[in-house]
Amino acid sequence: MEPITKSRAKLETFAQNRAPFPGEVLLDMSVTYLDRQIYNPATVRYDRVRLRGYQDARRTGPSGADTPLVGPTIDVRPGETVRVTLNNMLPQDSTCGIGGGSANTRHCFNGTNLHSHGLWVNPSGNGDNVLVSIRPGVEFQYEYNIPADHPASTFWYHPHLHGSTALQVS
Repeated sequence: MEPITKSRAKLETFAQNRAPFPGEVLLDMSVTYLDRQIYNPATVRYDRVRLRGYQDARRTGPSGADTPLVGPTIDVRPGETVRVTLNNMLPQDSTCGIGGGSANTRHCFNGTNLHSHGLWVNPSGNGDNVLVSIRPGVEFQYEYNIPADHPASTFWYHPHLHGSTALQVS
């Protein structure tokens, strides 16, 4: 039995800007829901899904079918500063702001943030801070100062809001 094939989403980078200042990289992206189809080998069909994904924040129209679900590649060199402005375009969420219990209690499913793996960057303030909570309708700018002696590699980033990490990464 041959699987049905469809064209795949293009894996492309968002337009990154080299800032007017040497050594700075700027990226503006939004997190939003994207309607997609994912191949289901059990049914040999494509299932319709609605998943979180990233789009270029400067885009004015709706996301196309070729907008990838994964975040864009961010190309940066040792010694540079990366500023990522993340705009949370997810719907308002009635679970945000409820409670006051543990950060690890499920809550604020449409809140978000960013967390990197392996970068030698500051984990506080507007750096790689997993305690930052970007609620729906809010924009936040991250600043990653990459040390001049940082080794070359490929690093992963993902949402890491305590209370909804598993929901957003899966």
